[in-house]
Amino acid sequence: EPDEQILVITHQKARLASTHRRYPSAFLAESIRQQHGNVRALDISAHPTSGERKAMRRAARAADVIIMATVNANLDQQEAELMQALIQLERPIVGIALGNPYDLLAFPELRTYVATYEYTVPALTAAARTIFGVVPAQGRLPVSLPGLYPLAHAAGDGSL
Repeated sequence: EPDEQILVITHQKARLASTHRRYPSAFLAESIRQQHGNVRALDISAHPTSGERKAMRRAARAADVIIMATVNANLDQQEAELMQALIQLERPIVGIALGNPYDLLAFPELRTYVATYEYTVPALTAAARTIFGVVPAQGRLPVSLPGLYPLAHAAGDGSL
């Protein structure tokens, strides 16, 4: 709905890889804003303080929908904990894996999940357009997600 507030959360870790430094963290929020006008962006530091975590939870409680980008959260307990804190708020959440698709293994209860495999302008634009139904979800998982999805699973194959 146009009046719903969407909170877009990025983690500064997403820009730590040299290939990602040239893309500002605000670009994901801008990509979402192109599809929906009521967007609030929140950039969490690579090592969030308790104050940042509280601010994130407060912003998430005020939002109608949350979109959070992750980068290899399955290997980063701190990032997985950020997503888990959001999931506990019981708000609609969309996870966007900017690195490998294994992030979902760190929070398998997440219902909506998009894997871009990269933090680039075209990938984030495509993710936003897919989330809002402008274009259909395409592609297949290049790996299996044990206990969740088999190799080559696609969005149209079931619940992913």
